[in-house]
Amino acid sequence: MPYAIGAVVLIALIGFIYITAIRKRHYKDIDKLESKKIDLMNMPVLVEIHNLKNLNNSGDTEQKITTWREKWEMFRKEEFPSIENLLFEAEEATEKYRFKKSVEVCKIIAEKLDQFEKNIVEMIDEIRDLGETAIKNDLLLNDLKEQFKELKRQLIIHNHVYGKSLAHLEKEIAGVADDFLDVEHEAANGNYYNAKEKLEKIQVKYNRLVEKSQLIPELTNDCRKKLPKFIEMTKQAFLDMKKMGLPLEHLTYSEEFDKMEKELKKNLELLDEAKAFEVLESTVEMNNRLTEMCDTLSLEDESQKFIQNKQEEVEDFVREVASQVKYLRDETEKVSLNYQISAEDIEVCETLQNRMKAQREKWNFVLEQIKKKQDPYSELKTQVEEIEIELQNISDGFKVFISKLNSLRKDEMKAQQKISEMKSTFFEIYTKIKTSNLPGIPAIFDVLRNEARDAVIIVEEKMKESKLDIPNINFALEEATKKTEALWNYTNKLIEDMELAERLIQYGNRYRKQYPQLAEALHEAEQKFRNFQYSEAREIASSAIEKVKPHFELQMLESEDEMLVHSK
Repeated sequence: MPYAIGAVVLIALIGFIYITAIRKRHYKDIDKLESKKIDLMNMPVLVEIHNLKNLNNSGDTEQKITTWREKWEMFRKEEFPSIENLLFEAEEATEKYRFKKSVEVCKIIAEKLDQFEKNIVEMIDEIRDLGETAIKNDLLLNDLKEQFKELKRQLIIHNHVYGKSLAHLEKEIAGVADDFLDVEHEAANGNYYNAKEKLEKIQVKYNRLVEKSQLIPELTNDCRKKLPKFIEMTKQAFLDMKKMGLPLEHLTYSEEFDKMEKELKKNLELLDEAKAFEVLESTVEMNNRLTEMCDTLSLEDESQKFIQNKQEEVEDFVREVASQVKYLRDETEKVSLNYQISAEDIEVCETLQNRMKAQREKWNFVLEQIKKKQDPYSELKTQVEEIEIELQNISDGFKVFISKLNSLRKDEMKAQQKISEMKSTFFEIYTKIKTSNLPGIPAIFDVLRNEARDAVIIVEEKMKESKLDIPNINFALEEATKKTEALWNYTNKLIEDMELAERLIQYGNRYRKQYPQLAEALHEAEQKFRNFQYSEAREIASSAIEKVKPHFELQMLESEDEMLVHSK
């Protein structure tokens, strides 16, 4: 009983310590939230607003400062007290060991404090940005005034390169004075962001004026010297090429040259009015168009030289390929008398003829156009290049087809030679059989021999046809070759097996009395030998001798060598 009471007391003590630790942890979390609330209450919002005291407190500035003060007052009087109430609620729940409730309230407090912090930080950033904007506006305003003064001074120093445009540029610079007054007016009324936008627009005006001041001398030189010279050079090249007889009627350059010259005069008038960007666009387009004209004229000149140099070469090529196609047609007719030619091959031959006819007509048309000198040489060059490519393709097709025709004769000769070789093989097999002293020949030999001879006969019959079907002959020839090789291989193995079986039996006879089991196996091998089953006899004898005389083959060879020496 005392032990039970002690255990209960111990458990209660442990529970109390655990609950106390949890409560302390909750108090610690509440203290952190309280500390964050105090930090937010001490954020320097009013200090930052006070730092704006040097600004003109009117207009946007007055409105913004009023809004910030009201917003901060709302935080101070409403938001932070609401947080205080929630902290008290969390402490009370912790005190009463309602930890779940405490956690829920603390979560709400944390979310509110995070949002308050975000809003306050944004407000401080806005306050500081207003102050920085006012300072930057003053600096930029002074810089721009100095930049415009310097720009005007530079224009006056270099007035000789601007001509009439100088007055317009000075007028644009003078007009900026009103913009500066607008900026100062906005700043005086506390509208610093409006002042910033106006300063940015003045900066853009300055940049464009600087760009204009740089472009006008360059564009004036382009319109008075460079482009007129470029136009004259292009015009002269165009006229010279027309005199040379190049067909350039498709190019309406004369009208374009007149239009460009008028446009240059208009550009100079625009430059006098300081309208540099309009002139810049015009000169870029004009320069690009003149470059394009020169490229076109150069292409026509190169195309004429190409055709002059290529005309004889292509004419020869046309004759050569036409000759090839004619030869192919004649050769196909000759070959078709002795060989079967497939419908597909005949169609290929006819297609090559039709393609060649089309290219001949196309080339004649090109020659006619060259004489008339009406079509641009660049177009004729393209046609000539296409003709060359197609002629080469036709020539390649001719080489493939003529090679195929030639292969028919080669395959015929090859087949005749192969038939002779197979007949020689038959004779050699007959000789081998006669001189081998075979006791007998297995029935399978006759089967293989008949198959091989029949296959050769089939090839010979196909070779006697009025029109040879070479693919069919090649197929039959391949079959005959396989069967002849099979007969040859079988014959060699038959003789080899017979000779080796005979030697094995003779070698094993010396051990018959010593090994009864060997004698029985040799008897079986002899029976197989007499039945012309030489391979089986060889296997049985070799296996039986190996069991009683390992490595017997070396001894057998040595014994045969001794017998050979004694016989000599």
